[in-house]
Amino acid sequence: MNGTCFVSKKAVKAATFEGKLEKVTIEDSEGNIEEKKDQQFVKAADGPDGYYFALIDIPEDQKTKAALADAQAAVADLTELVATIMAGQATA
Repeated sequence: MNGTCFVSKKAVKAATFEGKLEKVTIEDSEGNIEEKKDQQFVKAADGPDGYYFALIDIPEDQKTKAALADAQAAVADLTELVATIMAGQATA
């Protein structure tokens, strides 16, 4: 472990991390465990002593933008649902 750079004995690719970076537990060769939250995959590469990969913390502003986008999508879905219900009542 070295902050944001890590080495694995198993092959590591971007797909290894898809959907799995909300909570990450990392254990080094000495048994030290580090837990990280809301990580973003940066890069993976083969190295002389294993497979190197890097993770970084997702910036707060990026988390906020994602939450706002989710909220906007939910409001749009509800607006469409209400419009559909109202249109059905108008024809009844």
